[in-house]
Amino acid sequence: MNTTSDAAIIAASHNRPAAFEEIVLRHHSAIARYVYRRMGRQLGEDVVSDVFTTAFARRATYDPAYADAAPWLFGIATNLVRRNVRKEVAMLRRYATSTVDPVAPDVGYGAHGFDPALAAVLGAMRKEHRDVLFLHAVADLSLEQIAVALDVPLGTVKAWLSRARDFAAAELGRHQDTTLVGKERSANGHS
Repeated sequence: MNTTSDAAIIAASHNRPAAFEEIVLRHHSAIARYVYRRMGRQLGEDVVSDVFTTAFARRATYDPAYADAAPWLFGIATNLVRRNVRKEVAMLRRYATSTVDPVAPDVGYGAHGFDPALAAVLGAMRKEHRDVLFLHAVADLSLEQIAVALDVPLGTVKAWLSRARDFAAAELGRHQDTTLVGKERSANGHS
């Protein structure tokens, strides 16, 4: 097993650009899972490629104080997803109404599936709150890593995550109440 840090590999890639391939091999699967969960596979494939192309082009700006490049790569991925926020929200809304998860059919990428009600909530959420929630729940980054990925203070990450959770809980509760009322009306013969 290669124990060379990501920081050392990125530093080596300045003189040997082919060394950067190891960064791609190490992180491609996690980045793809994150981007596909946010955008679906069809829209996400180009974004995943762009993450590594952008990282390679910006490798001179990588802070070698961080041994693990994952937060940096997830930050790039999040910024690229943000450029396509309308497509992401449209995909979430389509999923919410069709109930067909665009990621579940992809072996290895559907493990983080969510129901249509959650898709609707995520689509209605503020983008920075959605970013933090996805980075925490799907990318499995710590709050400190999310702060690095988004280049914001740790307190901001904590506040955004709290607001995202509160919004999701309230909206899902409201959705559940609406669903129950609809079921009661149907059971009582009302339409």
